[in-house]
Amino acid sequence: MSGAAAASMDSKASDKKATKFFLPRPAVDLREALYANGRQPSDSEKWTAYELIVKMEGCESYARKTHSNYCTHIERKRKVGLKDHVAAWLQQVPNPSLADMLLWSRVLQVSPSIVFEIIIEEVPRGVTEFVELQHALSLCNMTPSA
Repeated sequence: MSGAAAASMDSKASDKKATKFFLPRPAVDLREALYANGRQPSDSEKWTAYELIVKMEGCESYARKTHSNYCTHIERKRKVGLKDHVAAWLQQVPNPSLADMLLWSRVLQVSPSIVFEIIIEEVPRGVTEFVELQHALSLCNMTPSA
């Protein structure tokens, strides 16, 4: 590659870095308010916040993908921290009812779907296989003999 071509590529790379988008403080505050105090916003709240941010001066180029990635990142980090709590509860209640899951989600201040996902990840494989067998037998109107 010639020196001129390399210089041109370096120039383009530095132009890209110079145009990297940063949210102004009011937009950052609005985005962070979605998850303040352990809140779990609904999808409609997330997209309402996105629409408000895009309408702010200097935020017209804020992408939906960027907003979605931000929300997913926060939710994944939070989910990792919740696993210990749910695992401890599963020691006490190995087969939680829907009411248990709703209670746990309320205590943790997260969506019930997050608690359910953690439970599915934490349930030992043997229990999962047993439940699948029970389900298959129930479809055949059979019960396991003791």
